[in-house]
Parts: sequence; structure tokens; C-alpha cells
Amino acid sequence: MAADAAVASGVESIAQQTATKAPGSRGLLGWLWSAGLMVTLAFLVLYPVAMLLLGALTNTNPVVDGFGVFDLSVQNFGEVLANPNVHAALINSLVACTGGTALAVIIGLTFSWVVVRTDTPGKGFIAAASMLPLFVPPLVAAVAWSILASPKTGLLNILLNTVGIEWRFNAYTMTGLIVIFGIYYAPYVYMFTASALRNMDPSLEEAAEVSGASAVRTMFTVTFPLIAPAILSGMLLSFIVMLGIYGIHAVLGTPGDIAVLTTYIFKLTAWSPPLYNTAAAVAIILMVVTGFLVWLQHKITSRRSYTTVAGKAFRPAQLKLGPWRYVTLALAIVYLLVVVVLPTLALIVAAFRRF
Repeated sequence: MAADAAVASGVESIAQQTATKAPGSRGLLGWLWSAGLMVTLAFLVLYPVAMLLLGALTNTNPVVDGFGVFDLSVQNFGEVLANPNVHAALINSLVACTGGTALAVIIGLTFSWVVVRTDTPGKGFIAAASMLPLFVPPLVAAVAWSILASPKTGLLNILLNTVGIEWRFNAYTMTGLIVIFGIYYAPYVYMFTASALRNMDPSLEEAAEVSGASAVRTMFTVTFPLIAPAILSGMLLSFIVMLGIYGIHAVLGTPGDIAVLTTYIFKLTAWSPPLYNTAAAVAIILMVVTGFLVWLQHKITSRRSYTTVAGKAFRPAQLKLGPWRYVTLALAIVYLLVVVVLPTLALIVAAFRRF
């Protein structure tokens, strides 16, 4: 009996020690995991940014010359800020991205409202069509539209010339850049706004309609203001992606002599000898503009409270469009034709041409 009691006591003691050590081991593993993630993040983000800042503040290339004695100076920033070519590139970037973002908001918000809040037929098809541009690489889209809408040899212009129409498409313009940006980055806005519309309490809109507001007035005074955070988030994401993209600007902007910050940075590194320090200074300016936009979005959305989700299950109200529901379906088909079908056909035709 005494031996059994001793064994039982020993087993209980070991179990208590194991139970005591287990939380400590889990805590240690958690700290090690967090530390590993922080080191990885620092390597992927902080190290490149530090190298960029070091290159912008010196006249030495750390990659080529190594880490020697650096002569820190803001001379590169002074030259860049005084360079009219940088001013033009910055203005072109802001104009193209602002116009593209505005068009993306119009397209994305329209399709999200059609899918979630109307009785348009084929809403599953419209939702799928709204997301398809995400699967088209920007460079591929730009190349396809250069084949379609080149002012002299574009397939669409050849077709117009065949039927005797003198008007021509021209993708190598600021308008062309804005349109391509808008139609291919609308899905970012759609993702944010469609989710917000699905989760919004329909009783808020019903209260406005009971008060005598029309459907259009309710949409602009109740619905859209309530999903403003989603709209702003989609706008910000679209603008930042457009601002940092290179492929579309390079393919469509270069032939039209439309320099933007990304293509200007590439030109600086492609010269002989490469101006890496100047390019780093321009890149820092691009990052500052992006950081300011993130801060501005946070400032705007934090000034007021947005409560759009009710505490009970509900279904969003469906607006009866009548005959107009076929018009909204036709818009989705046209959008799919423009962003997927025509570019794909252009690439196939170009792949089988000798020139």
C-alpha cells in the first residue's frame, strides 16, 4: 500500500511539473515565432527601405561599392526636387492615377450595387465578370491594348478604317492610361463595396424611403455615405497600386511620351552610367506620397463613426428595375468584352502574325 501510494504521488508530481512547464514552453515557442516573423519582416521591408534611403542620401552605391565611409548629404533630393522632369512625372502620375481611380470607383461601385441590391438577372455572371480583371496581369493587358488601340496599326482602328469611320482609338494618351487603369482596377473597389452592401442594415434605407426619399436620393444620402469606409479603402488600394505599377505606364505611356515616376526611375537606372542615387531619391518621394495617402485615409475614416451592420440576421432589400435590369446585364457583358474577350483575341491574332 505504501509503495502504491509512493508511485501515485510520484506520478502526480511529474504530471504537475509537466503541466507547469507546458505553458512556459508554449509561451517560449510563441515568442520565438513572433521574433522570427519580425526578423523576416525587417529583412523584407526595413532592409530595402534602409538601402534606398542610404542611396538617396549619399553618392555611393552600397551594392557595388560596399559599406564604406559615406558622405551623407541631401544633394540628391535637392537635385530631384528642382528637376522639372520629376515635376512632370509626378503630375502625370497623379493625374493618371486619380482619373483611373475615379473610373474604377464608378465601375466597381456600380457593379457591386447591381449585384447586391437589384433584381438584375445573371448576377452570378456579373459578379464573376467583375473579378476577372484581377487574373489579367497589368503588363499583358497593356500589351493587348497596344495591339488593339495603337493609333496607326491597332486592330480596332483597322476595323474602323475598313468600314469608313475616320475616328481612331489611341491608347498612347493620358485618356488611354486612365481608361485602362479604371477598367482593370475596378475589382478592388468592387470587393470592398459589395461586402459592405451585403452587411448593411436595410432598415436604415427603409426609414429613408418611409420618410419620402426616392430610391436615388436614398442611395446617395444613406447607402453610399454608410459604406464610405469601404469606398475609401477601395479607392486607396486602387490608387496605390496604380501609382506603383510599371507595366501599363511603360507599354502605353512611353510611346506617347508620358513620363511617370515609375518609368522615370527605370530610365535613371538604365542610363550609362546608371544614376542609382537619383533613382533612390525619386523612389523615396514616391514612398512619401504613398504614405501620405495612407495617413489621409486613416484621418478621414477616423473622424466619424460608421455603423452599418445590424445585430440580427437580415437580407438586403432588392430594387426592382423592371426593363432596366436587362440594361445592367448588358453593361456587364460589355465590360467582360472589353477587359477579357477583346484583349484575348488581340493576343491570339498577334501571336499568329509574322509582324
